[in-house]
Amino acid sequence: MPTKTRTYYKNHFRDLIEKTGNKNQTIIITSTSFDRAKTGIAVYKNGKLNYLESPKYKVQSKVSGSGDITAAMFLSYILKGHNLSTALKNVTTCLDGIFMTTHNLDTDELALIQAQKFIK
Repeated sequence: MPTKTRTYYKNHFRDLIEKTGNKNQTIIITSTSFDRAKTGIAVYKNGKLNYLESPKYKVQSKVSGSGDITAAMFLSYILKGHNLSTALKNVTTCLDGIFMTTHNLDTDELALIQAQKFIK
């Protein structure tokens, strides 16, 4: 992520934490990218910003729920004892498989059943 963008997000994360008064929170932003061919996930915790990108697959406009599945998978990995960096990598890999499958099937819903092999 470019330095200017990293600073931009860090400042907004800090502002949010100050407004809520909870310094011990984890903040996740999905569908972030600075390259039209990619998508990404940003996670901020304890003053550190982690960010990963993956290829962006063109899916039908009705497809929704990626934020929900991202939050559920991220929480699952954290509760299983993975550190933040590993959880982020695993979520990004799973989402890549889900969106690739959804794209290939050209369906108007996330192809979660068909992409089960990517969800671990």
